[in-house]
Amino acid sequence: MAELVGRQAERTRIAQAIDQARAGTSATLVLRGEAGIGKTALLRYAAGLADDLTVVGTCGVQADAELEFSGLFDLCRPLLAHLPSVNEFQAAALRGALGLGPPGTGNRFVIGAATLELLAAAAEQRPVLVCVDDLQWVDQASAQAIRFAARRLSADPVAFLLCVRDEPDTVVDTDGFPQLRLGGLAASDAYRLLARATGRPVAEPVAQRLHTETGGNPLALTELVDLLTPEQLEETASTDRPLPVGDRIRAVFVARLAALPADIRLGALLVAATTDDRVEVVGAALSHAGLGIDTLADAEHAGLLSVADGRVQFRHPLLRAAVYAAAGTADRRAAHHALARATSGTTDPERHTWHLSQAALGPDETIAAALAGTAERARARMGFVAAAAALEQAARLTPDPQTRTRRLAEAASTALTGGDSVRAGRLADEAIALTDDGSQRPALLLLRGRIGMRTALSTAYDVLTSAADAAGADRVTAAEALCEAATASMWQGQVPRGLRAVRRARELVPDDGGPQDMAVDYTLGRLLMAGAQASEGCPVIERWLAYATGTAEQSDAQLVEISMALALLEREDEALAAAERAVDLARGRHPVEVAAALSVVMHLHTWAGDFTQSAAAGAEAVALLRDLGYANSVAGTLTHLAKVAALRGRIDDAQALLDQARGTDGFAASATVGAAARFSDALIAVVGGDVARAVEHFEAVGDTLRDTGWYDRDLAPEPELVAIHVAAGDRAAALRAFDRWQEYGPQVAPRAGAALSARCTALLATDDSFQEAFEQALSLHGQLPDRYATARTRLAYGERLRRVGRKVDARHQLRAAVQEFEGLDAQPWAERARRELRATGEKIRRTIAGPGVELTPQERQIVAQVAAGRTNKDVAAALFLSPKTVEFHLGRAFRKLAVTSRAELVRQVTLDPSMRPASPAVS
Repeated sequence: MAELVGRQAERTRIAQAIDQARAGTSATLVLRGEAGIGKTALLRYAAGLADDLTVVGTCGVQADAELEFSGLFDLCRPLLAHLPSVNEFQAAALRGALGLGPPGTGNRFVIGAATLELLAAAAEQRPVLVCVDDLQWVDQASAQAIRFAARRLSADPVAFLLCVRDEPDTVVDTDGFPQLRLGGLAASDAYRLLARATGRPVAEPVAQRLHTETGGNPLALTELVDLLTPEQLEETASTDRPLPVGDRIRAVFVARLAALPADIRLGALLVAATTDDRVEVVGAALSHAGLGIDTLADAEHAGLLSVADGRVQFRHPLLRAAVYAAAGTADRRAAHHALARATSGTTDPERHTWHLSQAALGPDETIAAALAGTAERARARMGFVAAAAALEQAARLTPDPQTRTRRLAEAASTALTGGDSVRAGRLADEAIALTDDGSQRPALLLLRGRIGMRTALSTAYDVLTSAADAAGADRVTAAEALCEAATASMWQGQVPRGLRAVRRARELVPDDGGPQDMAVDYTLGRLLMAGAQASEGCPVIERWLAYATGTAEQSDAQLVEISMALALLEREDEALAAAERAVDLARGRHPVEVAAALSVVMHLHTWAGDFTQSAAAGAEAVALLRDLGYANSVAGTLTHLAKVAALRGRIDDAQALLDQARGTDGFAASATVGAAARFSDALIAVVGGDVARAVEHFEAVGDTLRDTGWYDRDLAPEPELVAIHVAAGDRAAALRAFDRWQEYGPQVAPRAGAALSARCTALLATDDSFQEAFEQALSLHGQLPDRYATARTRLAYGERLRRVGRKVDARHQLRAAVQEFEGLDAQPWAERARRELRATGEKIRRTIAGPGVELTPQERQIVAQVAAGRTNKDVAAALFLSPKTVEFHLGRAFRKLAVTSRAELVRQVTLDPSMRPASPAVS
């Protein structure tokens, strides 16, 4: 292997990542740059440097981009001996995805967790280096699994080097990873490379010009210098013609191909057209094309290919693309025909069918049906991108128009399931344009509307209501479309419009207690509660809840819905139990449901004033949602975490969380997320003493709620405004805010709303009537788990008692408020209560709230799992981490808590309820 020229800074960064793995911790480095800039050469350098590590990896190939898990198979193949060490459920899912066993029962995100565990298991014996070249061409499912593992490994000796080609139309998610952007070689290094490539001196002006016009791109330098004559190299002949760089390098390759004999070009085309680079497969295809195996040697001699270790590879990925692009349509069909014959009767029927489809001259139902079968098998192993590609190609080859439309619709639906919403939308649009069958149109529009809910929320409502209109007498489809339209409106923050849609659905579906009836009830109930119509919404939710809980067992997804319904009904303890049960059931299996359930847990703990628990649940949810690519949910969860941080007085943390939320792609998609952010802005202003700014933000939140018709107990600005205006002596403004609250507050959350109304009434009451109102508020708070709201009311009560000269009575309320705020770690409010208490004449010392140490949210999650009796390996599977990462964080928790054994840890958790799991672990 030729020595790497230059790149000292890049070599150092790579060596640091490898040394980090040698030292026992994980590292990831993304190498970015244009084609030919030297990414592959640096990967080769890294592999040579890591001779004491297990080196695995994969290289993305455009032809493989829709062959699901092909990249992951290459990466995992050398590590399969470690598969018995992986959690059984995840291992089964990985075997199914890689075609090594029957389809698993997990989903595509479980594959990422299984990949993580497999790498961690291999790293137990020897540090691992993962090299991924051309990540932009690695199939989507594999790339997602690799990124999931890289993001969640931290305390394991695994280093990731991910290479990405920068191209205008290529977007690759590498957010959060350290990036190293490669530029051209320095002039001196370029001159050395030119001298080595030519074996002769290159005149300095020529070398200078080559360096300038190629930008120091190593591939451009070595390819273009070959085009110059000895006279030009010595500057005795002109080199005035423009030198091609970047995309134009492909033109150089094409010109070189044109000068080669036809049999070499055809042999190279066969290699470019296949996704299987084994010599025996390529050799069989050559034979079917009438060529001999020696064609490979000729192509290798021509500088196109290399043959080593039983595999045939192009010298550079650009060559593969150039060979395939330069071939005519007939030549491509001939190549695929030869490859189809070579793979006939093998253990890879999917490749055989794919080559047949590429060789077809026109519609062919036999091949189309075979492709549909391929899609079905791909779906069974969670290969949704591959299944969508097969169905799309099947549709292209389908003679019958109705069957073609159906297959296009199946392709769109499958692409949506696989996360490719753009492709799904294109296919659905094509199917809609193709059909003139009125019976197919409603289902197609319904599908298009569901796709729009992910890609174009602003248009989804119109498409879905069009689906309902097109359904005509098909009441089931019409009601389904209207419920989806209502949900789209709710997400957009257009609650009244959503209610109109779901009420139409209610008229279409019989009130028979069946699944369709209950689906409408669930949507109607949620919209009514969001629209501050609890008197009508609560009975609807109660009816749905009786139906949903009527079965003996519920899935994790059903438990999430049940917990949300219970929360709307203010049955917080039951809601928390259901949500935490959902988390337990989903752990290690369904990351999406884990994240959804954790979001509910976060909100419920906030309502109860358990801010530490809320922050822990929210932090884990954000980490999972980011890994899963759910931008809208990430933004919403971050804004809620900002609110929790602001309530605790952690202003810097709150501001940082808001900055993160506003920087996500999903922030602008929902007006309610923006309102939540401004509510946190207001709380930050309150803690900072900027009353005017707080009022401005709270008023803006109120305006948004009224504009959208969406009311949320987490975003109640009017009670805050009443308190601010009363403190400022502006009774008229306080009354206006209270009047607005009375219009909707009790109809959002009747019990919590009644308590807040009583507090507002007390704040506005005269000196001879406030006591009864405050006592009523405290009585109502006593029926709820919200310790923070209770403490706020006690503080306001104590302040009022002191101001009317009843200092002894004030102390009772203020002492209780101080104790509650300190227990909640709401330090700004605790300090305010202490100031009031001092003003009564009581001498107090400032106490330190909470435990003497603070665990991170992840440490709390791990401690809670360990205290429930789980092993490190079980905890790792449950939290989608590696055992080493669990061990690392558990060790830190042991040191912080000053314990040396699990038994001591259990005793510590018993003494600190905030670290206890709320429900027993599920085995």
